[in-house]
Amino acid sequence: KTKDSSVVQLNKKADWVIANIQQTGFYRVAYDDQSNEAITNALKSENNGGIHENNRAQFLDDLLSFADGGRKSYDY
Repeated sequence: KTKDSSVVQLNKKADWVIANIQQTGFYRVAYDDQSNEAITNALKSENNGGIHENNRAQFLDDLLSFADGGRKSYDY
């Protein structure tokens, strides 16, 4: 079993970053706990933090999929 990953360098500080914008790729995104919390807080804010509806669904679907597989907790 292989583990593929990518690292992206940002030019400025960001509180959170969404990967796989509007689900253009066929893969799951596993965010670290800090990113999960930041994105969750953004989703709870006014206008869902400006996160596109496709990415809102993707974030929840990926998180639940990883929780089902035992890689993440359901406690978000």
